Amino acid sequence: MTRFSATTLDLSRLPVPAVIKQLDKDVILAERLESLKARFEAAGIDYDVGGLETDPGVILQQEDTYRELLDKQAINDAAKAVLTPYATGTDLDALGIRFGVLRHEGEPDERFRHRIQLAPDAYSSAGTAGAYRYHAMSVALDILDVGIFTTSPGNVTVAVLSLEGNGAPSDATVALVRNRLLRDDIRPLTDAVTVKAARIANYVVSFKLLVPDGPDPSLVIAAARSSLEMLIAERRVVGGTIHLSALAAAAHVANVLDVAVLAPAGDVEVAQDEAGYCTDIILASEVAQ
Repeated sequence: MTRFSATTLDLSRLPVPAVIKQLDKDVILAERLESLKARFEAAGIDYDVGGLETDPGVILQQEDTYRELLDKQAINDAAKAVLTPYATGTDLDALGIRFGVLRHEGEPDERFRHRIQLAPDAYSSAGTAGAYRYHAMSVALDILDVGIFTTSPGNVTVAVLSLEGNGAPSDATVALVRNRLLRDDIRPLTDAVTVKAARIANYVVSFKLLVPDGPDPSLVIAAARSSLEMLIAERRVVGGTIHLSALAAAAHVANVLDVAVLAPAGDVEVAQDEAGYCTDIILASEVAQ
């Protein structure tokens, strides 16, 4: 964990800030029509045709409702542009500048957002796990994750996981990370830093899905595969155990009555310097009798 919990904080789980308003066209139109009726009554005009969409007053309120929605959505978009969990593109680039973080060419928003989260840890050189992580992931775009742990006081090990292939990084990538972390302006004098390639733990996911009679089993399997791929991608981290219960839950999509596990035999447990890699997803289906 870092001082700012950047490695564990899932920004997508944060509550929506109060500055971002929920917009509802029907609510806005109803409020406008109610206000219009009150104004007519105050002026001594009997207005009882607000339920007719052909009434000129209703038509004008519908047009103004649309314009109000556009204005409020623009305000929401402007608020999101200055909030790290929501900013994208050049807006996120501008937020990165505040922390001295520049986007790598071709770096996707989510990876860049994660490095922005880590940036405050880097202010104290590489004295924290978050600082080591920030500097390591800032070296090259093909670095998916790094594991940082100590084997004894003052001895820091950094295990590098690649985005490419099964995750084993090239010697050149490991060397880039090593050179960055051993710089005098980054490595604390009291730390002995070892940079290595993360070890890869291969595993296979094989499930049989029980489905009801009726739905196309191929469509159910496709949905389960997509769900599993998302979970597996999320758990492709150094030192991250892949829990069997999570895999089974991911496969339990709509129209799946039960999941029979064929592989793995249990949780895919990995060491601090290892990362799991799913070599195959095998899904079969059986129609419930």
